[in-house]
Amino acid sequence: MELIAGGVRGVNALMQITGTPPIVVIPYIENEADLANKRRRIRLVWIGAGIFSVVAILVIHFFVMSLGQIWLALLWRLSH
Repeated sequence: MELIAGGVRGVNALMQITGTPPIVVIPYIENEADLANKRRRIRLVWIGAGIFSVVAILVIHFFVMSLGQIWLALLWRLSH
């Protein structure tokens, strides 16, 4: 919701509006909940990438060429 709402976000946005740099910038401090959410998002990305990879391999196997044929073609190309 915070990203949707309008407002001044960051030093550069404030400098564009006022024309002068701010005197003090208060940094964002991550707490345990923020870190847990970040770890959860990273874990979900890895899980999604794994599922995507498995589905892509299955689609290639069933609709393009069997994995055995791909393996043999790869071995043949690497040996020659």
